[in-house]
Amino acid sequence: MRGRETLDLAYRATSYVASEPGGQEIRIRVGEESPDLNSLLQAHGVTSCAFLTPCNPRSEPLSDGVNAARLAALRAEMEARGFPYWEGMGVGEGTGWPPEPSLLVFGISRSEAIEMAVRYEQYAFVFGELGGCAELVWTQVAPTAG
Repeated sequence: MRGRETLDLAYRATSYVASEPGGQEIRIRVGEESPDLNSLLQAHGVTSCAFLTPCNPRSEPLSDGVNAARLAALRAEMEARGFPYWEGMGVGEGTGWPPEPSLLVFGISRSEAIEMAVRYEQYAFVFGELGGCAELVWTQVAPTAG
């Protein structure tokens, strides 16, 4: 297991990229406000979003097949709960971690996003609110200090 400080640096060195089926793309960075994200939230008629992944729980790599099944389960759950989403990838820069399939979920609250991240055993996720900076939110699944 990697320590929280190491993971924090890796998560902050990641671009969270999502696109709609028609091809519009958005790139989100932790700690940065994004006028494009604000416009996107307004277009969806919501004030918040979360960039969630079910893949590689606890930052332990799983096979492509297992990750694909986990992603399909997250998609199905978001659809059942009525949350629109775009497909995405967390793309680490200089981290050596391969791009990680994810969903940019519109209209999900912080507490709902925490619930989902915990269920999929994720240490953290990216949360955005209209007019604010993208935020790295740690869950109680967080690793030990190190």
